[in-house]
Amino acid sequence: MITKIISYFCFLIALIITLTACEPAVPIPTEVNSIPTATKKQVVESPIDVATSTPLPTFTPDPYTPLPTFTPFPTFTSSPTPLINSQLVDYWFAQYALATPIRTPVAQMKRNSPRVYTTKGNVYFQDSNGKAIQITDSGKDQYPILSDDWQKVVFYRGDNYDNLHSINTDGSNERLLVTSKSLPTLSQGEIKALTFQPKTHYLLFNTYLCNPRPTRPSYNAPDCTVSIYGVDTDSGDLAQIVAGLSGNTMQDRNFEISPDGQYISVASSGHINIYRGYEIYYQNAVVYNITRPDEYLPRQFWLPDSSGLLAIVSDDEYNEPTAPPWSYAVYRYKLGETAVQIPLDKTIVRTQGDTSCVSPDRNWIFFSGTGADIDFSQWMGEGQGYLGNLNNGQTQAFTQFGVPWGCAWSPDNKHFVAYGINSPLGFSPLSFIGSVDGSLPIPVSGSFLEWIDNTHYYYETYENGKVESRKVYIGEITDN
Repeated sequence: MITKIISYFCFLIALIITLTACEPAVPIPTEVNSIPTATKKQVVESPIDVATSTPLPTFTPDPYTPLPTFTPFPTFTSSPTPLINSQLVDYWFAQYALATPIRTPVAQMKRNSPRVYTTKGNVYFQDSNGKAIQITDSGKDQYPILSDDWQKVVFYRGDNYDNLHSINTDGSNERLLVTSKSLPTLSQGEIKALTFQPKTHYLLFNTYLCNPRPTRPSYNAPDCTVSIYGVDTDSGDLAQIVAGLSGNTMQDRNFEISPDGQYISVASSGHINIYRGYEIYYQNAVVYNITRPDEYLPRQFWLPDSSGLLAIVSDDEYNEPTAPPWSYAVYRYKLGETAVQIPLDKTIVRTQGDTSCVSPDRNWIFFSGTGADIDFSQWMGEGQGYLGNLNNGQTQAFTQFGVPWGCAWSPDNKHFVAYGINSPLGFSPLSFIGSVDGSLPIPVSGSFLEWIDNTHYYYETYENGKVESRKVYIGEITDN
């Protein structure tokens, strides 16, 4: 009996121990630390791996609005009748000047804004009333540019792009601003991309120090070390803004300044970074494909309100040595957001010249284009001109004879000119003016030079292709 009681008692003890062991464990309190706020770090320019970049989001177009249908092109004869009012003018640039100029006096036309130009190596300033004065007399000056307030002129002196001068538009205060020998990292390189910061006398420019690639064929574009400098054209104070960028001799600039003067967009090594002052403010704003063997930099167009930019980038993997790639796409970037591709329903293509141009308001693009699914390995350069809407991607065919050599927009964004179009009858290359409302095109009775204002432009003519017969006219778009 006692043995049974002891056995039962042992059983109870074992059962109690087992049940106690099966109770859930009491959690041990732990201290939870908050994630520290990331500290701001300085960003340094460096190449990125484009293949691992984040895919761009899908572009959302504006609601569909049909583009205008262009009126039929006029029929051409051996002596086409001009559809514009014209007058012969005295118009001179260094690149067009003749040994024996033909100077026919006419009433000067009032311009929207003054301009500067060179004749026989001397700089001239022409005011908005058409009156021109000579402000330099070295006989060696070229490619002048004018500040926004029309008070300061900057120009090259000499045959090379390595000596930079400035002068006031009244001919006073001429000074040597920069010589390549004075720049610490340039050493006999070239000074390019002269650009006034808006509403200031502060000038930005690129420096290119280039050398042939020792391991590459000589026909490849030489590699360059590219920098961005700034100089106060009043005081001569010089500063380096960005250094050590990659580049080559295919292009002569890698930056653009926003209209408000606050930002500088810089393209290099597969991305566009946006600077404010000396620091990167938005990194990798636009990521683009690095073409081989020569990197082709995107063309950049700031929006008028400085809220972002458009970038025309190559979507090719390769390019012919020293030549731009064949096909391109357009991206829109808003500050602080992600770039999106604008889905034009035609492909932008390269021909002999600069055959895409964006309107000043950034709503339109005129371009040489072809079908979206073309095989560029078999492409022979065929195509035609198109007007594209950059808000919804729609396109409308414009030229019917072939691709233009170049194009330019009127200041009011309504008219565009396509020039250098091959004539179907063997005449000299043609120029046409089109309109976004479809009310044109009309032919230009010569070779287009530049817009004067919203409805007037310069064009030139030659007799039998002889340079000495060159004459320059003012053309006018009328409502007739």
